[in-house]
Parts: sequence; C-alpha cells; structure tokens
Amino acid sequence: PAKEPPKGSALAVTPPIYTRAPPSTARPHRSSTSPAAYNRERAQAPSYRRPPQERQKKLSGKGRSGAVASGGVGMGRSPCCEKAHTNKGAWTKEEDQRLIGYIKAHGEGCWRSLPKAAGLLRCGKSCRLRWMNYLRPDLKRGNFTDDDDELIIKLHALLGNNRWSLIAGQLPGRTDNEIKNYWNTHIKRKLLNRG
Repeated sequence: PAKEPPKGSALAVTPPIYTRAPPSTARPHRSSTSPAAYNRERAQAPSYRRPPQERQKKLSGKGRSGAVASGGVGMGRSPCCEKAHTNKGAWTKEEDQRLIGYIKAHGEGCWRSLPKAAGLLRCGKSCRLRWMNYLRPDLKRGNFTDDDDELIIKLHALLGNNRWSLIAGQLPGRTDNEIKNYWNTHIKRKLLNRG
C-alpha cells in the first residue's frame, strides 16, 4: 500500500484545472450547419477563431468597403506604400536628383524618415531600393566580362540557387537583382548550350 504525501507538499495531487465544454455547447461541424447559420456564427466568433485575413482586416481598420474603422489599435506598422500621399511607379529625374542630393549631404541613415526629410513623396523602402539598385555612385554599368561570367558560374555551383546577394558580395558594383537577371537571361542559356 502506497502512502499518500502529506498535505502542502510538492507531491500533492491537484485536480485538473481545465475541463472540456459539455457537448451541448460545442460548435457543430460545418457540414451539419446551413451556410447562413455558419456565417452568423462566424461573425460572432471570438477573434482567435476567425481566419487570419479577417483578424487582420479588423486590426488594420479596413473592411470590404475600404473605409477605415474608428477606434481599435492595429498590430504592427501599416504597409508604408499604402498611404494616399505616396507616389508609385516610375521615378522622375527630379526625384532622383533630390534623393542623390540628400544622401550626398546627409548620408544614408534611416530610410523610413528619409523621404520626408528629402521632400520626396515616396516610401522609405522605395527610396532605399532606388538608391541601392540604380543611383549608387559605385555601381558598375555595362556588360559582364567573361571573368565575371566564370565567377558567377563557380559561385552559383558552390553556394546554390537563390543566393544572389552572397554572389553579389563577390562582384563589387553589381547588385543581387542584376546578377539574378543576368543568370536567367544569359548564363543559364549558355550552360544549356554547352551541354
């Protein structure tokens, strides 16, 4: 016969805290519920039982109509390019000059606050990508050399596919996007022709 541990000891057995809900209050399976009843139930369900898209709509304050809901605090930052006052599409020469002038005077710094400080109606990500991929003074322009081709092929074989930023690190003045595009349009074809 086993002895019971004394009361108040760490070995004392405690009753379970959580129990299952009685079957009468359990949510019925979808196949047994009419679509109208299911939609009604879904609208009243707590947020953790709603699909992530619906939870995000509620948190961001945007519904189907696109109108912003009043009240409620959103989770995280809203996407920067969804603001009404940002330009989208092709950059103008004037915008390029403003970005170049600002970065020459103040350095790269915080991309999120740069557009406002530089007087640009663009989001920070757009400014960063424009600078990194097109406007930086140390970017190489023009065709790739045969040595560049061989180096890209060796690094691709060594590092694997989709490691373009690591490959770009070995080719100063070339961007990862430029190398990826060059691989897909020129080198891949060249390798297939070699056999």
